[in-house]
Amino acid sequence: MVSENGHKGWNTEVLTRPHNGENPLEIERVLNEHPDEPECILDGRVLGAIAPFRCMSHPYLEIYCSLTA
Repeated sequence: MVSENGHKGWNTEVLTRPHNGENPLEIERVLNEHPDEPECILDGRVLGAIAPFRCMSHPYLEIYCSLTA
């Protein structure tokens, strides 16, 4: 978020954190939500396929999940 600071300048504030495999907190969150599925993150990606962790699903993952459930 960006706002004027009254001194002819700007203040910036980060409102979110990266939701990908480069963020250790995000990896920890996903592994905690899937404790019996250590393979849910492979090579820093969801099931080794999708880099952003919080996104719309892909049909490939829907089929994979339905076959493993």
